[in-house]
Amino acid sequence: MRVDGGHRPANRGERAAVTSQGYLAAGLAERIAGLEANLVLLKTLDLGPRSRVGAGALVVVEREDEQEQIYFLLPGAQGDTLGTEGQVLALSPASPRARSLVGLEAGDSCIVSQRGQETEVTVRSVE
Repeated sequence: MRVDGGHRPANRGERAAVTSQGYLAAGLAERIAGLEANLVLLKTLDLGPRSRVGAGALVVVEREDEQEQIYFLLPGAQGDTLGTEGQVLALSPASPRARSLVGLEAGDSCIVSQRGQETEVTVRSVE
């Protein structure tokens, strides 16, 4: 691998540095491509009313222990909590938990995996 066109690394340390930089650059390029793809999806997202769970939906579910959880399905989301008290969990529609919910309507139930445990949830509302 060459640096600055004509320079060839002279020793192993320099070659290792150049190789590491190449791996880092490739990883960053891949991450940028993923973010750009998510931006395209976000721009085409319909945030209007809906009756089924899908990308752009705000979903309220009730777990077996009668605790409510609110999910906001957004392309590129990574399980971040939204709001000052962390009451809304932003999930990617491609995440395992969201995939379990996609297509469901209010009143439907399904099994989701949470923290390594399977839990039955019931969809209370979809907005």
